[in-house]
Amino acid sequence: MGNDGRRQLQATNQPTKSRSSRFLLEILFSLNIALVAKLLGNQRPNWFFSRLEYGEASLGPRVNASLHLHPHSNIGANAAFIMYGMAWAACFFLLLEIFSGTPLAQRFRSSMAGVVSLLALPVYWLYVSRLLGSDSTLPRPPWVLLFLELVAATVCAVMYSRTKWSLPSWGGLILLGLHFAVWDAVCFGPYFWRAPFQSIFAVAGFCSVVAWGYYVSAQRQAYSVTTLTPST
Repeated sequence: MGNDGRRQLQATNQPTKSRSSRFLLEILFSLNIALVAKLLGNQRPNWFFSRLEYGEASLGPRVNASLHLHPHSNIGANAAFIMYGMAWAACFFLLLEIFSGTPLAQRFRSSMAGVVSLLALPVYWLYVSRLLGSDSTLPRPPWVLLFLELVAATVCAVMYSRTKWSLPSWGGLILLGLHFAVWDAVCFGPYFWRAPFQSIFAVAGFCSVVAWGYYVSAQRQAYSVTTLTPST
């Protein structure tokens, strides 16, 4: 198969790859935002975020009862949290799908979705630590270091979205893993691995950013294939 044939094959397969990468991004982005929003609602009752967990407290004991566990087992509470988080993620996903064809949604997916996914968990910590003040049990590392880390992460995401990223994929994944490991420790303490369920927020954020990177890469390939493929 010559170069023209390979380009034609790539052009044929590219729309499917673009759609799958968009769906993957929207699903994982919605899950990430839903989980962080529910986490925020758990900290202190408020007019919006606490509504995301309406009825969750009664669902946990029912899950434990169905599994023949102690009524106050964390398994039921965690399962209820996940079920509610997935339900709200489905709502967010449908909302994204409704507006997916608009220019604003396309621009958001290409540029801002990665930054939002990167900053969702850190912004939660910054907001809650400020909201609760001295009543907060959250760790309080130096603000300057946290600010510099967030600036560096944001700059890296912007550079990647603008094709100015020179590190290989494995290097970017290592930096991304370090970013979420740092904020997992910031949000839940340096021994966060002792409560592995809490790491679901960092894992969701990590997967959301990876999906965004995959989507941006697919869009670039689609553009290059469209540009190089001769018209018939």
